[in-house]
Amino acid sequence: MTRSSLVLLALIPALSAGCASFDLVQLPSRKADLYPRAEQNRDIWIAVDAITQAKRSRRFFGADLADHGIHPIEIVVTNFGRKRIRIGPSDVFLVRGGAVIDPIPLDEVEAVVTDRLGIVTGGTSERIGRFLLDLSFRDSVVGPGQSYHGVMFFDTSEDDPGAISRFFRVTRLYPEPSFYLTAAVTDLDRKRRVGFGPFGIFQ
Repeated sequence: MTRSSLVLLALIPALSAGCASFDLVQLPSRKADLYPRAEQNRDIWIAVDAITQAKRSRRFFGADLADHGIHPIEIVVTNFGRKRIRIGPSDVFLVRGGAVIDPIPLDEVEAVVTDRLGIVTGGTSERIGRFLLDLSFRDSVVGPGQSYHGVMFFDTSEDDPGAISRFFRVTRLYPEPSFYLTAAVTDLDRKRRVGFGPFGIFQ
């Protein structure tokens, strides 16, 4: 056996040890009316859950996304009525200081998660991408008695446009939300829109 072969064999265990695994906890599927921040309009409920705590973010996404300026927000929709409703990412708005914050592409979230895990194999990278796609909030029709939930990722790294100065800070006795989220569903049978929010989101 040549010297180069011995070196390669010696490196295999080290490389294998450096290849991170991707085993996460799946987000629980609950009815929207069970969440603390939930709103009802007739037979439709919408709830929001900002997953910004470091421990929860690492459990569900594999990285502390808030530390990288990414704000994951789970949107839950439950239809207790008899009509079909539709909702999608274009029906959800996150606002700070009057400015709309757009959701970021999933590949940017995937890059942060991959970087956090370290050495990632091709198969693991594919699993991360598929996992985030399945987790993401997409255009959906929610039938009678059904629920739907998904996560949208927002870039919150920029300064608040309403802030006076980064050198001047006012401490409030009762903190105000950093962001406000509004959402709307479309009643497909009656062809009308039903609005929800604003939900206060703390950073």
